[in-house]
Amino acid sequence: MSQLVLILGIVGLTFLYFLYKRKAISQKGSSEEMVKCVTCGVNIPKSKAFKSGDNWFCSEDHKK
Repeated sequence: MSQLVLILGIVGLTFLYFLYKRKAISQKGSSEEMVKCVTCGVNIPKSKAFKSGDNWFCSEDHKK
């Protein structure tokens, strides 16, 4: 009986380790550079920002 508990504990810990490792990798890959809107100061992902010269904006309205 104690051997079964030991084996189940090892399998459970191994499963939790790989689950944690997979989650950490997926979060690491999803990071993106943030930029600050010159007009209002809001931080937004660079892929969604609007650029004019050296300045970044959160919307077309703030770009004008």
